[in-house]
Amino acid sequence: MAEAAAAESQYELTCRLAAMHSQGKIDRSIQESLQQEGEMLLRDGVLVIPEIVYAPLEQEARRRLPQDPDGDWPTVALALVLEVGVWTEDRDFFGCGLPVWRTPVLIEILAHS
Repeated sequence: MAEAAAAESQYELTCRLAAMHSQGKIDRSIQESLQQEGEMLLRDGVLVIPEIVYAPLEQEARRRLPQDPDGDWPTVALALVLEVGVWTEDRDFFGCGLPVWRTPVLIEILAHS
């Protein structure tokens, strides 16, 4: 995972759990527990690649993402470096010239492989 995407994931987790708590959907102990589990999964289950590895492809990645070049270029640049596709639900990636996998399709493929 690109360094910027990992940071965004951490930020989004924190914001969404805080919103769930403020809406009364979860109590503070559940919020803290889920926060800790999310941080552990990111730390132990995801290889975060530093920006220096994919930064040389920043301009190419930005050209491929005219809808949201500022937020998504690190993911595309890393995918270009690794010569892999992108797993996302973000439609901004469609048409970027890389294979784009959505969760239901990926689950189906993995279930039958």
